Amino acid sequence: FAAGVLLGAAFLLSRNLWLPIGIHFGWNYLQGPILGLPVTGVDLWNSDLFFVTGSDFLTGGTFGIEGGIVASIVFVAAASIQWRIWLKRVHRNPVLDRALP
Repeated sequence: FAAGVLLGAAFLLSRNLWLPIGIHFGWNYLQGPILGLPVTGVDLWNSDLFFVTGSDFLTGGTFGIEGGIVASIVFVAAASIQWRIWLKRVHRNPVLDRALP
């Protein structure tokens, strides 16, 4: 849910799909091939370069770090920053307040 809010806010900010696609790709690429962590429960890279230990509530357990509360907090924080930027842009230019094309 939090990732959906983040990607939705990225769409509102950029008004096209490239920013949300880039965020999604970048997150999965950082998490999988670079850090060697499971991506959405699938551990294709099985690397010992970086490992996360602790409670499943914090780390996401076998699902990956995106299933933990820490990632959810990061997603919501990033979405709220994007949302505030978008709101400032709308207040400066009321034309953007209309429905998206």
